[in-house]
Amino acid sequence: MVRLVAAMVLALGLALCACTDDEIPPSSTGTSLPPSSSTVPSSSSSSVADAEEGSTPAVEWAEPQLVATGESLQLAFNATTAAARQGDTLHLAFLAGATVHYVRATGDGYEVRDLPGSGPAGKPAVAGFGDSIVIAWTARTQGGERALDVVRSTDAGTTWSEPYPIAQGRLREPVAISGDGDRLVLAYVDEADGRTFVVTWEGGEWAPGGWMAPVAIGEGGVVAADASVAARDEVVVVAYEDVTVQPAAVWLASSGDRGATFSDPHQLQLDGSIPVPGGDPSVAFTDDGTLLVGLQSRGEVMVSAGTATDGAFATVYGSQPGLFVQVDSGEAATVGAIWEYFEGDMRDDERKRVGLAISFDAMATAEGPFAQPGSEDAYGRIRPSLLLSGEQVDVLWIDPSTSPQELWHQTGFLTAE
Repeated sequence: MVRLVAAMVLALGLALCACTDDEIPPSSTGTSLPPSSSTVPSSSSSSVADAEEGSTPAVEWAEPQLVATGESLQLAFNATTAAARQGDTLHLAFLAGATVHYVRATGDGYEVRDLPGSGPAGKPAVAGFGDSIVIAWTARTQGGERALDVVRSTDAGTTWSEPYPIAQGRLREPVAISGDGDRLVLAYVDEADGRTFVVTWEGGEWAPGGWMAPVAIGEGGVVAADASVAARDEVVVVAYEDVTVQPAAVWLASSGDRGATFSDPHQLQLDGSIPVPGGDPSVAFTDDGTLLVGLQSRGEVMVSAGTATDGAFATVYGSQPGLFVQVDSGEAATVGAIWEYFEGDMRDDERKRVGLAISFDAMATAEGPFAQPGSEDAYGRIRPSLLLSGEQVDVLWIDPSTSPQELWHQTGFLTAE
């Protein structure tokens, strides 16, 4: 059983608040990614947005907080986010056994509860949509199939709708999710078909009929896995791993009409090389519209950047030892990457640490791989997840060495020194 853990007093009087090298190549002749947009204004006098010219951005970290304990804890790390911020509240979902648990975190602590009808479930994904928080997961049904279930809260997590399925089949877990305020996009893989599918909700009726029909990526003939999705303005980008070939390869597809149709998939061209052996991709847009693709290859992780899914990408961070990299972006040019940092046997959790790289210039330079304080000496941390929101950094991880296991959270505030 998951137990509620009260928040500790944060160091330096901080409270849990708000609310998880190479040159970028020129644009190709293919589908372009979205143009830049203005940054969110900040009210903090010491914020990155208001920093005087010549000042250096930095992260001021609060003390780590124990969120919950339980058996067989899992986070939807790597390809999707496990948390979202809304006002002064952090919303988080995790799996304990086969049941989805929801966490609402404020300055008063962590409130943990089960979600309605959330078992037997796969790893949940979280995204914001306007005033709503949406959580999605794949749930096992009779006959060995899975349903893609969604729930929504419109009152900051106080109450939740009953789950309903928007897709069903031999679905893999986890599902990927992205929300940009105008729409919510989910990507998943159906093993019966082999392809990645995308389904979109634009704020209509909260019912199966309120979602767009699922759109398949490509013409078939692949065995897809580990889909990731990012939405910005009119553009939606999907990345997935093709396990038809060995070693596996990463493919990208884009939509310029809000997810209604997609381009033909293109194999990731990284540093002038095709194919790029790799997998477990994670995609995110920077504030200026550049697309970041995190991936793993031969026991190392890296982050690449490009301007079109059928164009050239350049490695902008890595390679670093480990697996399961997740990329995310905040305001201005703040981006981050998090992963399981280890060498050797991937089944040996005792050798794993949280790898974290934080950059304030879209990975032209970065602090890492141990940007989280104390992480270089903290072993036995697995399944880390990252959220960059406004001027805040949220890092989540699981400690599997305790009984019951522990879910931890640390928040940081972007400042200007």
